Amino acid sequence: TMEKPKTKEDITQHLTAFFDVILKFLENTDQEELAEIVDMWYGKVTKESVLLTMDNHLPYYRGQLVLYLRLMGIKAPSYIGW
Repeated sequence: TMEKPKTKEDITQHLTAFFDVILKFLENTDQEELAEIVDMWYGKVTKESVLLTMDNHLPYYRGQLVLYLRLMGIKAPSYIGW
């Protein structure tokens, strides 16, 4: 269990560690493993589908963070997508 982040640096470290784990998984996973079916709370899906769902959901949370920063009077950092 990870300790709840309390500072900007904590959040950055947690997110960096999370994406490092995902990157390592992708580097060491072949297409056959990505096609494996796993049980999720919403049903049976492939591992690839789980990754795509996560990828599609990240902009949602980024948008929430940008809105929160704006409401606090903080300019959100610039972002270049694809």
